[in-house]
Order: sequence, then C-alpha cells, then structure tokens
Amino acid sequence: MIKNIVFDIGNVLFGYTPNHILNQLLPESKYHEEYLEHFINHQIWQDLDRGIINENALIDMLETKIPDPNLEDNLQLITDNFIYHLHLINESRVLFLNLKKRYPIYLLSNFQAVPFSKLREIHPFLYQADGTIISAHHHLMKPEPEIYQLLLNRYNLNPEETVFTDDLEANIEAAKKEGIHGIVFKSPDQLKDDLIALGV
Repeated sequence: MIKNIVFDIGNVLFGYTPNHILNQLLPESKYHEEYLEHFINHQIWQDLDRGIINENALIDMLETKIPDPNLEDNLQLITDNFIYHLHLINESRVLFLNLKKRYPIYLLSNFQAVPFSKLREIHPFLYQADGTIISAHHHLMKPEPEIYQLLLNRYNLNPEETVFTDDLEANIEAAKKEGIHGIVFKSPDQLKDDLIALGV
C-alpha cells in the first residue's frame, strides 16, 4: 500500500527548457550556444545543483569558454533569474494539492539552494510538502543512492510504501534499487493513471 508520494520538481511540477530561459533572459545575446554547451548543459550546472561550487567562481571557469564581453553580468542574470522562467505545469500542481489531502507529499530534486528558496516564494504551494530534499543542501545528487536513503531516513519512510515520480528514467531506476516504487513522469494524466494503478 502506498502511503507516501514524492515529486521531482523540474519537468514534473515545472517545465524546464534552457533554450526558452536564454531567449527570455538574454534575447539580444549571440552566445546562446556557448551558454548551453559550457554552462547550463555542462557539469558546472550540475555542480551548482550539488552545491559544491560558488557562483563567484563561475567567471574564472567560463571566461575562456564563452567570449561574451558581458559574461559576469549575464552569468549572474541567469543564476538569479532562471527560476522566473520555469513554466508551472498547472495540472501537476492540482494533482499535488489533491494528493496532499490524503497523503504525505515530499519533494526530491536536483536544484540550487537559493533558486529553490525563490521558487518556493513565488509558488507557495511547494511549502505544503511534508518534507523536502534539495541536492544543494546536502551535496548529493540523484541518481546517487545516498540521496534516496537520506529521504527515507530523514522522514522515516518505508520504501515499499513510497512512490517517486521523476522525468528521468535513470533517477527512477535508482529509486527502485532502494526499494521505492517509481513512475517515469510523462504527463499529469499519465502520472494520475499510474498512481491509480498502484492503488493511490
């Protein structure tokens, strides 16, 4: 029997599209490809999510890779403001809130610390989660087994009574290895159907 439901954030509750973010934040820039290749889609972004590098170090890491004369200002602009250009998937929010009436709800996400705090201020329904594990707070990342164990141990969850939904199959497979039920998210309707199939 499922007693606990765990949501990822990016591409489950909020659409995350790097090209859209750059088009919104740097509409006049000709360096979008460089920002994607060397920053947003790069290990550097993952390290920000893990919370192991400081934003102040970005300029030194990227000044030889992105020949933007406004590099420092634009890096700050992206890290400070990308969360304002995540698209709320309203059907997922409705499902989250409806499930919250009957089940404890948790968040488990690879996310940067300060942006997550801002996101929660903009979308206060996230405060209704009964527990939250954000990668940058713990220097752990999905699909590492330790982050799932942290979730289970911190909130005293039985993995056999817990289901996790994430848009990445690798993250779901890792959760299953820890005994957690997993659903690869494709759409709110599909998630609802898969939860019903699990008896939710």
